[in-house]
Amino acid sequence: MNRISSITFLAALAASGLVSAAPAYTTPVGYITHTIAGNSGNSSDTYLSPTLVQPTIYAAASTATPTTNTVSLPTGVPTGLDSTYVLEITSGTSEGWWSTITSSTATSVVVNDTFPTGLTGNITVSIRKHNTVKTFLGANAPGLTPFNGVTASDEVQLLNPATQAVTTIAYVPKALSGASEDGWYNLANSSLADNYIVEPGTAVKIKHRNSSTLTFVSSGVVKTTKTQVDVFTDTNWIGTTFAVGNTLNGMALNTQLVTFNGQSQIYDELQYVNANQSVTPYAALNPSLGLGQTMGNLATSQDAGAVVFPEGSGAVLKRKGSANSIITFAGTTVGQ
Repeated sequence: MNRISSITFLAALAASGLVSAAPAYTTPVGYITHTIAGNSGNSSDTYLSPTLVQPTIYAAASTATPTTNTVSLPTGVPTGLDSTYVLEITSGTSEGWWSTITSSTATSVVVNDTFPTGLTGNITVSIRKHNTVKTFLGANAPGLTPFNGVTASDEVQLLNPATQAVTTIAYVPKALSGASEDGWYNLANSSLADNYIVEPGTAVKIKHRNSSTLTFVSSGVVKTTKTQVDVFTDTNWIGTTFAVGNTLNGMALNTQLVTFNGQSQIYDELQYVNANQSVTPYAALNPSLGLGQTMGNLATSQDAGAVVFPEGSGAVLKRKGSANSIITFAGTTVGQ
């Protein structure tokens, strides 16, 4: 990630005359350059993650323990919040838990899911917009081949791991297709998909049908708090939340994934799709294999704990036979 520290960001704004030097701007912001692989064959797959998030619009400690799916907060909550917003717990043992908002008043927020059990007393929460296809990819910032109603286009695919269903989206310029407006559209039902949510800690698959390599830049706020990610049996597309990348062990995948012991076929396999479309398989190794509690490369049988999961990227996580669970990624540590 190319970071703009709070000091640099303030200096730039002060020089432009947009702010005075007095207020302290503490939100770490930045941008990430993403690369989409090309392939001389039929198509290439690249898994990408927004990584950076939208700015926080409200943060506070609750005035009481949440009940079911409602949390009471000090006055000042933006009213009329809807499913384009996400509430996240930012303190305690449930830090990183999040849920999509369904409604709000000036002193309360209702979310889609039941709050975690065991919460006691006040908790701190933050509210921000969800990342979406458009906030991540803009008005086709990567330059993907658009859909014109006739020829095959490049695709953006999003997986619902709970159902294993994939939603396929393409960019559709109205001048080429007769659509009512330029935008990202669901190819199954022709509905506008600009606001299709990319959930925290997940990745999208870009299917590129050209040999050219594409790059684009996403921008946003560095995530400094934990993020919980649901992992379902079968296929998951996970994305890193670390704005400067992290190692597989540094992401605590070695302690949170179902381990591989060399015998049982019940384990989690992390599959990283390389630019040349080869797949490198990783797994959390059972200490009985002799390398300790670390991630390992299943193709080479080598310790892979120091392998970097780059910022802005994603991978396939295959859960083979184990029940659904949650993994938690730490927040990015921002240098002073």
